[in-house]
This record gives sequence, structure tokens and C-alpha cells, in this order.
Amino acid sequence: MMPPKKDLPPEVLAKQLVSIKERVSQINYVLRHLSETDPQAQELVSERRIYADMAKDIEKFTGLRASELRGLRWEDVDLKRGEIHVRQRADRYGKIGRTKSEAGERTVPLPPLVVSTLREHRLACPNSALGLAFPNSKGSIDHRNSIVERGLHPAQVAAGVVDRHGRAKYKGLHALRHFYASWCINRRVDGGLELPLKVVQSRLGHASIQMTADVYGHLFPRGDDGAELVAAERAFLRG
Repeated sequence: MMPPKKDLPPEVLAKQLVSIKERVSQINYVLRHLSETDPQAQELVSERRIYADMAKDIEKFTGLRASELRGLRWEDVDLKRGEIHVRQRADRYGKIGRTKSEAGERTVPLPPLVVSTLREHRLACPNSALGLAFPNSKGSIDHRNSIVERGLHPAQVAAGVVDRHGRAKYKGLHALRHFYASWCINRRVDGGLELPLKVVQSRLGHASIQMTADVYGHLFPRGDDGAELVAAERAFLRG
């Protein structure tokens, strides 16, 4: 499918763009039809969905940016110690480079569930000349939309997290990063980790603690909570 020439008159260019969109729609229809009728195509689609769903879960419990997840190498995954070392990222154009800032280079601890998931994934992971932990089927850098459309969106629809049209409520992977930040901040009695602001900044790879405070400061427990004041008063009077 050849792209339209940029030097064509606007009306001709518009027609070509409409034609391209129609052809893409037709191709997608054929792919969906194949996935419903051809066993091999069904298996391929199923594997891609499982893979994307796994990538989604890893991001949810590590807080990695989508670019960091797509650029993650196996050599930066320490399953024995349960850690991920973030050292590079893959941008939207599929180019490998440094993290967004010096603070982006960090070590993120992994929950046991994620370690177990990664061990299983490594056995089935496509070979990658780049050593990527989440490559596409050809071993190259995967596209962000692939993970979103095959992992994040179907998972939301299955869980009923949808908008009024029945579509996935959260459109991008950054929602998982916000989930991770909230999990780090929430109190232990509420199922969170209750980490200090400085530690949350380090986990997320923010360039400054002010950035973390500006985005997530409202999630930290208030020091003037009524129940905490009552408990403190009782402890003081007993002393």
C-alpha cells in the first residue's frame, strides 16, 4: 500500500486518504474473520493477546513507562533478586535510547507474582536480536498500540471497566502507571504500600520530588485525619 503523494491537490489527496482508510478497514475485517475460522490464525491471535495481557500486568506492578517496558532487555531483569533495572527506552518511532532523565535510570523491585510471570514468559518469549523482554513476533520493538489493543482494552471490557458505549474506559498504558503510583502511596490498611514521597519518586523515575508531589500529592494520607488524632490523643493521655 503506497502512501499518498504530498504534492497532489487537496481534493485528490483527501480521496486517496479515504481510500487508504477503507482498505485498512477491509484488511482488519479479513484478519478478524480469519481469527474466527482458521485454527492457526486463532492460535496466533490468542498468543498475542496472552503476551499483551502479560505486558500489561508487568507494567501495572512496576510503574514502568510504556517506552521503558517496550525497551526492557532480559539482561536488565534480575529474577533471582526480584528486580528490574531501567536503563533504556524505546520511543514512539521504535528507536532505542536513554531514559527521559537521569532519575529514569532506576531499580524497581518486583512482587513475587511478577517474578513468577516473567519466568514463564521468558520460556515462550520470541527471540530478539536486541535482547528485548517484550518484542513483537519478529523480535523487534513492539508498538505501544499492540499492547493496548490486545491487553489493556480487552482486560477492561472483561472486567466491566467501560464507558457508556461499552468500550474500555482507560485508553492508554499510562493509567497503569497511575495505578502503581496509587498502590505505592495508599495506606497498608487499604492494601497499599504506604511508601514515603521520596521513595515513590524513585520508583516512578521522576526527575524531581516536586513533580511527584504535584501529580500525586493529593493521594498521600492527611496528617490531620480525625481517627489518627483521636488515637494519638488517647496514647498521649495514657502516657
